[in-house]
Amino acid sequence: MAWKKVSPEEALKPKTKRGGGLTTPTTICILCSLFALSFILLSFGLDNPYLILIGFFPAVIYEVIRTAGIYTKAASVIIFLLTILEALALKGIIRFNLAAFLDQETAYIKGYWLPLGDVTSVFPMITIVLAILLFQRTAGRYTKWLSIIILVSSVALVWQIDRAALTEIIREYLRYQL
Repeated sequence: MAWKKVSPEEALKPKTKRGGGLTTPTTICILCSLFALSFILLSFGLDNPYLILIGFFPAVIYEVIRTAGIYTKAASVIIFLLTILEALALKGIIRFNLAAFLDQETAYIKGYWLPLGDVTSVFPMITIVLAILLFQRTAGRYTKWLSIIILVSSVALVWQIDRAALTEIIREYLRYQL
């Protein structure tokens, strides 16, 4: 391929990119946002927390694909695994009370004290902490966007499952911040 001769004015002009259709990161993040939001609303309408998991699962998968650092990749893979385990716990396949097993009411995870109890409420709380960690540690705007989708969906999931635990984690977070 031969080099094309351009004038200095043409060289300084930004080149416009042609849209990639539905495969651009912006489009994928918009679709993930709309999908998660619609399933959150549907979940509250039908009183079915399992729908929230279905709604934000595409964002979790895309987050695993997009993260590159060792800690952010580990956090996104753990979120992926916790989402699958949460689905199993909501279906009743996994039944486990961490507070009774550890003989503690709270646990210190990545700088946050989380109330322990049934895994159906603990797994999304850990996902909230990891989504905050992803938001703080990732550099890309799309991975931050995806972490916000995961964070909002996880908060909605905990709200649907155990409002008292969500209130406690918010109270503890505000106490830590102030």
